[in-house]
Amino acid sequence: MNAKGTTLKACLPAALAAALACAAPSYAAKIYPSAGSTSAAFLKLGAGARAVAMGGAFTSVCDPYSVYWNPAGLACLPAEKNASFFHNEYFQGLGQEYLLYTAPASGGRVLGVQLPKTGAWGFGFDYFYVPSDMERRSGLYESDPMNPISPVEGKFGASDAALTAAYGFGAGRGYSAGLGLKVIRQSVDNYAGASAAADLGLARELRWRGHDLRAAAAVLNIGPGIKLDRER
Repeated sequence: MNAKGTTLKACLPAALAAALACAAPSYAAKIYPSAGSTSAAFLKLGAGARAVAMGGAFTSVCDPYSVYWNPAGLACLPAEKNASFFHNEYFQGLGQEYLLYTAPASGGRVLGVQLPKTGAWGFGFDYFYVPSDMERRSGLYESDPMNPISPVEGKFGASDAALTAAYGFGAGRGYSAGLGLKVIRQSVDNYAGASAAADLGLARELRWRGHDLRAAAAVLNIGPGIKLDRER
C-alpha cells in the first residue's frame, strides 16, 4: 500500500502537467479563434541590435530603425541621411538581413503627387531565409506502423521578405505621427504568396515632474493574410 501510494503521488504532478498542456491550446483557441493562424510571423523577430537588446521596447525611441518599430520616430531624427545594415544569425542555419535608409523630406513631386517638405522618409527591406536543404517527403506512409517514414523526394527551402516605405512628421504641440506601407512576400518550396500591410504610429514629447519624457504607441502590420495555396 505504501509503495502504491508513493507511486500515485509521484505520477500526480505529471498527470496534471499533461492535462494542462492539452487544455492550453483549446483555451487559447476559445479566447482567440485565430490563434496560431496568423501569417508572416518573421515580422516579429525585430530589427536593429539596440532595439533587440532592449527586448523590443523601442516604440518611443527616435532612431532610424523606427522604420520597423514606429514610423512616428522618424519625425525627431536629425536632418541627415542614414544607412544601416542588420544581420541576425538565427538557430539551425536560419538567417535574417535588414537593410535600412532614412532621409529628411525635401519636397518635390513623384508621379504628379506633391511630397511633403518636413519630416523624414524611411525605407526598410527585411529578408528572412531558410537554407535550401530541408527534406521533402510525401507523408504517404505515415499510417504504416512498421515503416511510417516516407522516403526523401528532394530538397527545398523557404524565404520571407518585406519592403517598407515610411514617413514620420511633427504634428504640433509635441506630437508626431507616422505611416508605413509595406509589401510582404512569403515562399515555401514551390508555393508563394504576397500581401500588403500598413503601420500607424503616434508619439508625444512631454515633461513630468521635471523630467523630459516621450510616450508612443504603434499598431503594426495591419493587413489581410497571405494565401500560399488554397487557404488565406
